[in-house]
Amino acid sequence: MIDFKEELDVNSKGEWCEVIKDIIAIANSGGGALLFGVKDDGKKSNYNHRVILDFDSAKIADKISSYLDIEYTDFEIIEIKRGTNKASCMICYPSFPPRIFKKQGDYSDSNGKQKTAFQKGVLYTRRGTRSIPAQSADLLRMLDREINVRRKAWLGNIKKIVQSPSDHDVHILSKGTNVTFEKDGTPVTITDNPDAPEFHISNPDKLCPYTTKKTIERINIRLNGIACINTWDMTLLKDKYKIDENPAYYYRPTSGASQYSEEFIEWVITEFEKDNEFFKKNRKWFKNK
Repeated sequence: MIDFKEELDVNSKGEWCEVIKDIIAIANSGGGALLFGVKDDGKKSNYNHRVILDFDSAKIADKISSYLDIEYTDFEIIEIKRGTNKASCMICYPSFPPRIFKKQGDYSDSNGKQKTAFQKGVLYTRRGTRSIPAQSADLLRMLDREINVRRKAWLGNIKKIVQSPSDHDVHILSKGTNVTFEKDGTPVTITDNPDAPEFHISNPDKLCPYTTKKTIERINIRLNGIACINTWDMTLLKDKYKIDENPAYYYRPTSGASQYSEEFIEWVITEFEKDNEFFKKNRKWFKNK
């Protein structure tokens, strides 16, 4: 689900209200993205996409959440490139429970006329290219989508137990079990083995210290000119290989952008050394989705 935005005046309350309505409608509908600096026909506009890219994500989260009953911070802003054209992309991850506006999105347009972008107490969803109040059928779809996600997780865990060899142990972990880098922390080995016991890392900033920008820089240094990746490649890696589900590779603070580990960088370099077409194949995979 992609919505094109020709421009966004970050100083305009009205434009923010309209965008916030679209962000929440997309999040309520299973997630998607807004592209800033792109016309409705898909062509690049004259808008300086760096304006939204350089805008403080924490301030955007505050603007969005100020209108909601439950805050929404599950988004990420990246730069994407297609040929020589660039745009800012706001990736909106799915929200559950669905977000409802706790107050009106009222504003005055350039002619001083009062307008309302969204209504208090209304649940919005996407219908084609429009953000509209949800109906009963939309709410059922939202519930079905969440049920399917949870059912898949439950069945996956049950399958692991049923199929585990007779000489294996099943570990029941307390939710209070924390892993820390301090001396008194619980000793564990971090692995990408899906059958390994899961623990919560209490200070993931130390494990995943690199921002997307810094991660790209470090990977490109390691690639040494043989290849070069950008933010779009990072998005594809995260999407195709479910990087955001691997705590050894990825961490995203509640109010902040994605962070990556040194282990993730090593994995990327290893995959490229195995196959120098690694990044090209990922881009081809996306085109064929």
